[in-house]
Amino acid sequence: MEDFVQRLQNLINKNNQPGFDFLEFTESLFEEKQNPDAEIYKTVFRIAQKIDKSLTSSRLIDSAMFYKDLVQRAADTEINKGVSKKQELQVEKDTERNNLDNGLKNTRTKIQQLTRQIQELQNQEVALNNQLLAIDQKYGSKFIDLERKIDAIRDAKEQVIVSIVDIEAGIKSNLS
Repeated sequence: MEDFVQRLQNLINKNNQPGFDFLEFTESLFEEKQNPDAEIYKTVFRIAQKIDKSLTSSRLIDSAMFYKDLVQRAADTEINKGVSKKQELQVEKDTERNNLDNGLKNTRTKIQQLTRQIQELQNQEVALNNQLLAIDQKYGSKFIDLERKIDAIRDAKEQVIVSIVDIEAGIKSNLS
């Protein structure tokens, strides 16, 4: 704030109107006393009228209006710049917030999808594990069946071979 007050004061000084006006009156007033009273106002005004015979309180007030308008315009310009920057910053903030919100929503959606996929894979794992545990039962009876058939074929072969060997032995012993 101090910086802006100084800038406005410099603006007033740069735009000092020619002759004795509000600015010179104010400077003279405060040279006399930091908190001038009615007497000091009157004394400074009388001295100023001796310097500039055409000086009137109305001209001082008009001059004050000139400086007030100058300050008002400068402040309005700076305020408008500030308001514009504030609006731009709000748009930037809103854009960033929306981008982050969208990113968060997308991330949550992906998490939900992945969670569903994980659940599906876990269900699949359980099903495959159960199938793996049941595989011995599924094939056990088939193996037993095949083993019985193989054993039956061996037994049949032995029986047939024994029969052939018996006849062969009979041929050798009875016909030779």
